[in-house]
Amino acid sequence: MRKRLRDVPRYRERVAGAARREQPLSGALVPFSPQFFKQDQLKTDAVIAFAAKIGDWPLVEDAADAKIADQIEFVRWWDENVRRNQGARTDLNADLRLSYSKDEAERATGITQQQVSRWRKHLRDVPIYRERVAGTARQTRTQPLGRIT
Repeated sequence: MRKRLRDVPRYRERVAGAARREQPLSGALVPFSPQFFKQDQLKTDAVIAFAAKIGDWPLVEDAADAKIADQIEFVRWWDENVRRNQGARTDLNADLRLSYSKDEAERATGITQQQVSRWRKHLRDVPIYRERVAGTARQTRTQPLGRIT
């Protein structure tokens, strides 16, 4: 029996809007980690591509939901933790010392401010963006897989 992405607790939780993921060894929940976000997005993209290749459309939709939920969480993290004012003196304000500059955040996460801005724009209308992510996967499938021996 095939396991669908929605049956995996980690993705079920993400799609429900949770900002945490399950740690594989202990099962303890850990907070969202922006340092691993890019890696998680690449894994989700690989699931979407594979599911599209085999024609598993419910899995494509579940993975697209997981990808969008992660992007929503990352944009929220960015807005809460990345400084907007580059000219402020961080030595005088404790709140600024605890946040990242744009350059520090980009180095730490591998995601540019421009990409965050594009996600923010797309996430204004999640249903249309969801269809765009899942629809792109549907269009990339050019031929069915042959018999596996």
